[in-house]
Amino acid sequence: MTCLVSRAIHNGRTSVVEGFCPVCHAMPCHVTFFILFLGLLTGHANAEPPKHQFKIERSVDLVDDDDNDVVTRVEVDLGELPAGASGIVVVKLRNQTSKVRRFTEVRAACACIQPEMSSKTLKPNESCLLTLTLNTAIKLNTPESLVVVRILGDKDPDGSVDLKVSYRLRGMLSFQQAMYAPEIDPQMSMATVRIPFYATQPIDPTLLDIAARPDPFSKTWIEAHPTDRNTWILAMEFKVSSIPPSGYSSAVTLEDFQVHQKADVVLVLNTRQPIRVSPRSMRFNADADNKKLVASCIILVNRPEEKTEEKPKASPSIYVGATVGGKNLTVASKPIGENLYRCNLSCSLEFFDQFASGQDEVNPKNDPFEVQWEIVSGKVRAVFSSPILISIPHLVDKAVNVPSEE
Repeated sequence: MTCLVSRAIHNGRTSVVEGFCPVCHAMPCHVTFFILFLGLLTGHANAEPPKHQFKIERSVDLVDDDDNDVVTRVEVDLGELPAGASGIVVVKLRNQTSKVRRFTEVRAACACIQPEMSSKTLKPNESCLLTLTLNTAIKLNTPESLVVVRILGDKDPDGSVDLKVSYRLRGMLSFQQAMYAPEIDPQMSMATVRIPFYATQPIDPTLLDIAARPDPFSKTWIEAHPTDRNTWILAMEFKVSSIPPSGYSSAVTLEDFQVHQKADVVLVLNTRQPIRVSPRSMRFNADADNKKLVASCIILVNRPEEKTEEKPKASPSIYVGATVGGKNLTVASKPIGENLYRCNLSCSLEFFDQFASGQDEVNPKNDPFEVQWEIVSGKVRAVFSSPILISIPHLVDKAVNVPSEE
């Protein structure tokens, strides 16, 4: 049985669905299908919550404010934390003012912190405990983080307290973007793409294992960033002639086997086309009636300059063909400016169900999880592809709830 899911979401981010499924260990299928559903991290509904790997204690004194600020601001530095770990931070709040401090609730500006207070009333010289359950795996997009935890006073903002909780991640490995899609000059024989990523000690970026599936690259290496010691560059060289007219996508992985950290990025390569579609990925959502999947984009046509003294004519009509897995999508387009067009794609909610068996074995070019475009406007024509993103939960459930070998 061919499975549609592998590494569905890694480090709290969507990633390419390709390779062996960690749930059912099925054979790999080559798809570039993204699933936007942050609630599912591994596909196991009954997975146990992570155990706390650290406990940190801090003390904060609330004192009379000489500056008469409405909100009391306090900094809490947690130092270095292991990337991907979760733990408890216990902050002891002491009321060193001459007034009774009353609070209504406590909120964190990031889902990576779940706060809880032992008491909401503090008389002078009294203390209470503020417990912060911190999961660094939710915030792996930067090595240094600052999260504001606000304790709301009963007359908010008057009497409120802002705790600025900061920490730095140790052993972090993460690409700065989930997808990288550069345009390649078709006149070049060889090209090099450079993808930035984060790596913090004890990870040695020069010793990382580099893998790409598929792998069109003749050479890969790691470069140091000129100014940021936590930022590195993955450089990948390839022949431009290896990119087909419809584009090329590859799942790229960096891995440190000693620290047991891994980072994924989807690399989409397209030669520079006279016609561009923005955004590069087609995000399908349910419409207001929950009857169809819809996606929209802007089409820009770069026409060759024509020397003429006549007034500029209106944008020529445009033909837009869009298919998925060889099946036509419903397309509606209209001009919105000079050489600019708005394009809407739509299909039924069940449209993607017909591709549940994976890629077309008869015609492998009919990738069921890429939009294949053919756009013609005047004398300009382009054929290329766009990755697909889906944000419909029932499609995620159908993909990840596969039977295991047990």
